[in-house]
Order: sequence, then C-alpha cells, then structure tokens
Amino acid sequence: MKTPASEVIRKAALKILVKYPRGLSLADLRFKTEEELKRYIPPDGQGNGKYRSALWDLEKRHPEYITKDNSGRAAKFVPTEKLQQEAAGFDIPAYAPTAREVFEEGKRASSSAPCMDYLAFKSKVTEIIAFVEQSEIGRFHISAIREAADPEEIKNLTKAMIFLEGLLDLKYTMQQVKNKRF
Repeated sequence: MKTPASEVIRKAALKILVKYPRGLSLADLRFKTEEELKRYIPPDGQGNGKYRSALWDLEKRHPEYITKDNSGRAAKFVPTEKLQQEAAGFDIPAYAPTAREVFEEGKRASSSAPCMDYLAFKSKVTEIIAFVEQSEIGRFHISAIREAADPEEIKNLTKAMIFLEGLLDLKYTMQQVKNKRF
C-alpha cells in the first residue's frame, strides 16, 4: 500500500516531538521534520507545502498524542504521556509517492528544464538578423530621434535601437553555438 507524504511527515513529527517534552512550535517542528526527511520528501518551497499542510492540524489528527499549548507568543505542540510511552513502537512508514505526486513532479521537472534544439534556434535567429541587415531597418540616425515630436515615439525609437544592437551582439554569440542540445 502506498503511504502518502503527509502520513510519513506526521509520523516523523510524532517521533521528533518525543525528544522535546516541553513542546515545539509549528515552525520548529516543520524545520526538524524537513531535516529528518529531506532525502525522501523535498523541503517546503515555492509551490510545495507538504510539511506545512501535514503539520498545521497535528493536534486534531492525533489528539491522543498531541496537545496544543496556546499560552505565550507562539502555540506549541506538546507530546502527551501516551506518546512518550508508545513512541518506541512507532515506525515511520516508507514513503511511496502516489500516482498524482509522480505526475505532478514530472510535470514540474519538465517545465522547469526544457530541452531545446539550439541549432534550430540559432538558424532562426540568424535568419531574422539577416533580414534586419538586408532591409536596413537599423539604419536610422540619432537625429531621427531628436526630430520626433512625440515623447512616446522617442521612447520607442530608442528601444528599437537598443534591441537592434542586442540582435547584432546575439549574432556573434550564436556563432559559438555548436552543441545540438543542452
């Protein structure tokens, strides 16, 4: 049977809480749980909140093992005596990602590091630069910018000159591309 990440995180958190009879805040418990499980389940980050989601209501999911002490500035998860006694018998289940998690991870990985055919890209960029050079689009003088009456037109002409310079720089950089895929 597949064990979801949230269940593995909760069991690991219970085992960690046994070491802290005075309790831990949610942030501390999450940090320690992430440290314990980081080889198996990636830490919380952008687009990933598995630890936060699994731990925020731990006292409601396991009321026999956890109480929540709301006195003071930060609420603390405090282990009960029952947890202290039964902790030795707790086994952290092996994490086996669900099909949905595997799909989501694959989707995230493929969108973050696309494989690109740089030779095809180089050829397209070279065609565009050749067109720009042949049609002499870039042959306007700085006086044309000064003569433009509209401030918006001045801004657009300046941007165009900067982009054309960038294209010419790109032309020389693209000449160095030899590998087909990165």
